[in-house]
Parts: sequence; structure tokens; C-alpha cells
Amino acid sequence: MLRTLPFPVGVGLRMVGPLAGTDAVIAGPTFERLAEIGGDIALDMTGVTRLDTMGLTRLLVLAAELRGRGRLTLIGVRPCFLPLFEQVNARGLSRHLFLVAS
Repeated sequence: MLRTLPFPVGVGLRMVGPLAGTDAVIAGPTFERLAEIGGDIALDMTGVTRLDTMGLTRLLVLAAELRGRGRLTLIGVRPCFLPLFEQVNARGLSRHLFLVAS
């Protein structure tokens, strides 16, 4: 089960567990709240153990909702998740979504 913890500085969350399947659906309202807050948002993905297309979609939607109001930085993205990001046509989100691999 995905757990979210407060981020030590600024606006963001530390995620622990899978961001996949039903856990990605459950994370939806949390991501929607972050989009409402706006500004620059950081998500620490160091503790994310699994990422599928549903989880990736949640991240891309959050980045899209921040357009013109902020950007999304993903910290600690595991190298094994990078191909998922490469497979998605993220054109147009590049200025709003930043990956920091672990």
C-alpha cells in the first residue's frame, strides 16, 4: 500500500510503496490537492517500489495541471522506472516535469 509522508521543505510528499494499480487510484485525491495548491511541487520517489502506467498517468496529469502555475520535480526516480517515462509522449510537459534519478 502506498503511503505518503510530509516533505521536509516546501510543497511535496515522500512516497513509500507501490504507485501502481489501485494504489495509484487511491493517490488521485492527494495529487489533485497538490495541483490545487500549485507552485513548485517535489515528490520523493526513493521509496516507490513499483510504478505502472496508472501511476505514471497520475504523475503526468499532476504535471499538466501545474502548467503555468509551477512545475513537478520527481526526486529519486529509480533507473528501472525511466523506460516508462521514455515510452510516454511527454511532449509539452518537459518544462513542467523534472526527473532526478537515484
